[in-house]
Amino acid sequence: MIDVQDHLGLAKLQAGRIYKKFQLSYRYDFDDILQMCHVGLIKAAQKFDKTKGYTFSTYALSLMYGYVLNTILRDKYYPSAERNGSLNSHVLSLDINVNNSMDKEVTYKDAIMDKQEFYTEFTGILVRTALEKLPSKHREVIKLRYFQGKTQMQIAKLFGTSQTTIGRFEKEGLTKLRRYVS
Repeated sequence: MIDVQDHLGLAKLQAGRIYKKFQLSYRYDFDDILQMCHVGLIKAAQKFDKTKGYTFSTYALSLMYGYVLNTILRDKYYPSAERNGSLNSHVLSLDINVNNSMDKEVTYKDAIMDKQEFYTEFTGILVRTALEKLPSKHREVIKLRYFQGKTQMQIAKLFGTSQTTIGRFEKEGLTKLRRYVS
């Protein structure tokens, strides 16, 4: 087994090379890189096989380099606007009033519709429009079933027919509804 303590200088050398090469000072300081190299050195000591014909230092340098790069790439670091200096001074507050022609004070926050709210509203309009195209029995079954929460048995009693017939109306209505919507 290789003694890691004997090769700490190798880790420091590799950390210096990596730090200088990639200029990571905005993200990692030298001690962070050195620590990653120490972990890479430990992994190299555990995995080293002298029968392959490599020297330990050659193997350890490549393993430390790979470990540091993998750690940095896995980190998924996204620099903040303050850190990378691109903070724009023209930032608008969502609470600023927007002039509108109805003499009503509206803020940007009020004017911006939530994406989910938009899709919900749009889908509702689409379904209501498609629902009006269905035959009356299919439309009534779907309204009772999905908007009023009635069971097929309850709807069958209202219509004076069997649950099977209501199930068929429901299935046919949903198929037509999907076709109209898509």
